[in-house]
Amino acid sequence: IMASTPIELVFNTQHVFSKASQFKLLEVPDDVLQEITQNIDTVSVRGRPNDEAVLCTATHTYSLKLAETSNSMLLLPISIDSLSTTSSTVEIVASLTSHYEITETAPRIRSLFDMLSELPYGDDASSSSEDKAQARKQVYTFATIASIVQASEEEIRKALSRFQALKVGAYWRVISTHAQQQTCDLILATLVERDWDFRCVPTKACVDELSTNCDPLIVRHCLNVILGKDDEDSTAYYDDPDFQQSVSELSPEKIATLRALQLLGLGEGKGRDHWRVGEFTQAWRDSLPDAVDAHFGPNLSPDILKGVAITIPNSSTSTAPLSSSSSSSTSAPQDKSAWTLRPLSVANLPPHPKDRFQALFMEKPRWSLAEFEPYLQEMVEPGMSLEQLVLKYCRGITVAGGRV
Repeated sequence: IMASTPIELVFNTQHVFSKASQFKLLEVPDDVLQEITQNIDTVSVRGRPNDEAVLCTATHTYSLKLAETSNSMLLLPISIDSLSTTSSTVEIVASLTSHYEITETAPRIRSLFDMLSELPYGDDASSSSEDKAQARKQVYTFATIASIVQASEEEIRKALSRFQALKVGAYWRVISTHAQQQTCDLILATLVERDWDFRCVPTKACVDELSTNCDPLIVRHCLNVILGKDDEDSTAYYDDPDFQQSVSELSPEKIATLRALQLLGLGEGKGRDHWRVGEFTQAWRDSLPDAVDAHFGPNLSPDILKGVAITIPNSSTSTAPLSSSSSSSTSAPQDKSAWTLRPLSVANLPPHPKDRFQALFMEKPRWSLAEFEPYLQEMVEPGMSLEQLVLKYCRGITVAGGRV
């Protein structure tokens, strides 16, 4: 509008302030504005009644913060650009003194894990029809998940993959511990019996072999995801659960982790909740198929159990660095065989940073940054490093040439 164009603003006090509650102003960056204007269906505000609301686009999650201003913002019923170049009279619709700002934040996907854990697949296999109908209230379609979980659809899909979820019909599930370990044990036993190479397992033959004792859907999921190597085939399987492949390549790290969890007494394993590292490593090696043991050779180490178990120095070495990654180049290698190994799953930790740090320090008093990583990475906000998050809640010290 030209600067010389006169505009008469009509301000009806009663009308303006009664209308103010009907409007919410949102300040967004250009990329979010473009998504709102071009594809509004991908943008939504999510959260349950007791949650702090977030704004989700197709790929990102943003926190919402109310910003107050001392200057009133006057809303007009039309754009300034649409006013005629002649004298105009415009009635102000509302006057606001606040607006919402958004800041990109980490997706809040803990609720997704809780939802999936309500009724794991395999636990309801023997239920009556009536029980199954009732159980439907405890399983969720992707649309229902997306309406509840405070994360973008892309972030939810990544989380489903990370939780090794399985799509059963229209519903997303996680496999029960009993069904998962029973199926994986039978797959590994069949590998040995048939002398199949774990890097080239005939998928159909394996599913057919176990079909009398196992759900074929679970067998395929174990071959593709639970034990399967993370590659293009596993990605294709998640994009299309009907994806077929002639052979499945199993991951030696996932096989070793499965056996470690059983030895540590997690799931169905009759193990112990603490071991001496040297004793555990030998029992662990003995539990592996020969080909997998040969794959690791002398390099089989609890280091591959990040996010699953922790090592705790004994009292005589408690002042030493806790990870080789934090040792100086001149430090002599440490004998960790007498250290204690204990299970610690990230899924069992509190969802909020302060509470999680307290829980971690209850397990042991000193951590290296590398040890923290699997337990804290999901809490690192966009634009923040892991080290910045740690320094926000902890104090770093140098011990025997290492930073902890």
